[in-house]
Amino acid sequence: MFGMFYGFGPSFGDFSRGKIKEYIHGHPSKNTEKLLAAHRLELNAGTAHKTKHSFVRNLLVLGKPFYWDRLADGVKDLKGDWNNAAKWKKVAGPAADAALLATTIGLTYYSVSQIAVAFNYLSQDLNGFVQTLIQEDVPDWEQQYGDWLGRYGTLLGQALATSFASAKVGDVAKLRWRRWMSDDYENLWTNNNAFYHMQQGENRVDNVDQRIHEDPQSIPAYAFDLAKGVLDAGLSIGIFSSMLWQNSGTQEVMGVEVPKFMFFFCLGFAALGTLVMAKASKPMQRINLDLQKNEGTYRGDLREVYDKSEVIALNDAVPVQKSILRKSFDGVYNKANTMINYKALIGVLGYLYNRASGIVPLLVNIPAFANHTMDLGKYAGIANAYGEVVSGASYLANNYPDIRIANSYMERLTEIRGVLVDIDRDQKERAEYVAANMPVKPQPDSLSGPGGL
Repeated sequence: MFGMFYGFGPSFGDFSRGKIKEYIHGHPSKNTEKLLAAHRLELNAGTAHKTKHSFVRNLLVLGKPFYWDRLADGVKDLKGDWNNAAKWKKVAGPAADAALLATTIGLTYYSVSQIAVAFNYLSQDLNGFVQTLIQEDVPDWEQQYGDWLGRYGTLLGQALATSFASAKVGDVAKLRWRRWMSDDYENLWTNNNAFYHMQQGENRVDNVDQRIHEDPQSIPAYAFDLAKGVLDAGLSIGIFSSMLWQNSGTQEVMGVEVPKFMFFFCLGFAALGTLVMAKASKPMQRINLDLQKNEGTYRGDLREVYDKSEVIALNDAVPVQKSILRKSFDGVYNKANTMINYKALIGVLGYLYNRASGIVPLLVNIPAFANHTMDLGKYAGIANAYGEVVSGASYLANNYPDIRIANSYMERLTEIRGVLVDIDRDQKERAEYVAANMPVKPQPDSLSGPGGL
């Protein structure tokens, strides 16, 4: 790749990164800086990442084998052999995982459609009660107030129980997915000597150990939480939009009467926030990919000092190795610093967006209060419904950084899975070809052949 440096040494196009450093260790005094420059170019050549697929596509690719393929294969094997205990056991695990997923979805639906809606109506009742107290005397207000507190306490207990169950079931589902994913990738990595073939030619993939350790840990947490959040947001939008539509009235804006103003304003506000956050957070996915690669490179360089300690010491290559480590960590530091800057920007935008969304209902409805066309009860219904719809519609805006980072993890793992599956298929095809075209010759009987009994 880099040709010859001043007529000495081999062509660096023939060298892997490790071989370049072996050459440096053996020639510590010859054009060290030029060799280090070549080494850094080799590293930087592999850090330009582009994500090829969307978050949803990558989530389906990684989730389908766990939640669908295992169950479908188990049921297929079970047909016609219903009394086979081993096959039932094969179905039991995937069925339990599917049940955990279904339970999580059911708890999320119940939390939004029942509990959140009930809290909304309780808030309207309380504000309507307060409005009545302001306007007139209510002889039995203590009883009405006590009844409301009782309803609130009962609902709060249901909400806490649902939240606990949802968190518990979700965490167990994540852990089981992580265990299966780790086992699956370990098997793919060790079958047919894939760990060796992955370091050769076009199959070469860096930092495989880091990916198999970190990504199955991160992906279930990110994917499960984000997917659950999307479901929660979708339900909130669907349920509370109808309530907001019913409570939204016609409002005059710059001399023009706009029907259902609060409903359309809410959706427009959320859409604008989502677009801004999506645009601002777009580079974070690429930066995170580069950061993870640089972290793996730095860890690999540290490990190489340990593995080749004798060679480094005997060849007086400590200064060279220090330079490699320093330059390697510079890549980590620079990418981490860039990520910090983007996170700070996203934090500021998110703060402004959330603060604005909280005060908008009051500002927009002040004319209605001034004209005495709205009371506190109706305002509470509009404000609560508006808050739920904005929260749901703004979910992508508030979580775009996490979606970008999660997709970078999934992109890396789908990449390595593709390589592992290709190697596994190629090795199986090679074994089948050898078995079909190169049969093993029978070995002579040592007891009946020459020199035997």
